[in-house]
Amino acid sequence: MAVVVRTALALVLFAAALAKARRVRASAQALDAYGTPESLRLPATIALIAIELTLASAIAAGSDVAAYAAAALVTLFAAVIGLAIVRGRSGAP
Repeated sequence: MAVVVRTALALVLFAAALAKARRVRASAQALDAYGTPESLRLPATIALIAIELTLASAIAAGSDVAAYAAAALVTLFAAVIGLAIVRGRSGAP
């Protein structure tokens, strides 16, 4: 069961990174919805792609630390989205 969950998590992270990488500029522009300054959007998107790919690879290789880091990343994403909604910045970027 753990292998299935680990594989699923790695695939989700890989798919998320791939989706961002295929449309880097659009992904960077989407960060406007979270109040990210324009000068940081592209570097943040590239960093996020690298983080997601690194975590996906490490999880697929069996790293428990990477799995916990991915859980923390998803929790952070949820908090940032929640904060954006509270601030009235919800909706399509």
